Order: sequence, then structure tokens, then C-alpha cells
Amino acid sequence: MNSLVDSHSLFIRKEICESLKNRGILPIDQPLDIELISDKKLVVGTKDMQITPHQVGLDFDDYDILVIPGGKGVDTIIQNQDILDKVKIF
Repeated sequence: MNSLVDSHSLFIRKEICESLKNRGILPIDQPLDIELISDKKLVVGTKDMQITPHQVGLDFDDYDILVIPGGKGVDTIIQNQDILDKVKIF
């Protein structure tokens, strides 16, 4: 199963997996590959942590799950109409 998460989610992988398993979305014995997508080549997070995304752009049609957590970073997503349009289609 392919999943796509934003930069903050990389640090809560265990919680994401457990939540999906508890809801019956992710089979317990199936591995979950998590990838980071961004509209930038470098993501600067909390305390200036720099993360290089797996993919740059808005092409996430081939993924099974899209996770966009809350927090300060979600403001950038909410203000980007291109991202919102793609999420609505997903």
C-alpha cells in the first residue's frame, strides 16, 4: 500500500499505522510505505529542520492514502488552491 504524507507526518508514522489498523483500513500484516510530497525541493520544519521530499509536485494520484495532519503547516496547504483542488479530487 502506498501512502503519502506531509513533512510533519514522517515523525508520527507509528501513530498513523496504528490508527489505520484500528479502523480496519490497513491490514495488520501489510507493510505501509510512507513518502513525503511537497511543492518545494526542501521543506523547512519546526526548529529549522530541513527535509528533502520524495517527490516535488502535486501528482499523488497513484497513492492509496493521503494524510494531511494539522498544526501550523496546514495553513500553507489551506491557502494553496491548487493543492486544495487536488485533495478534493483525491
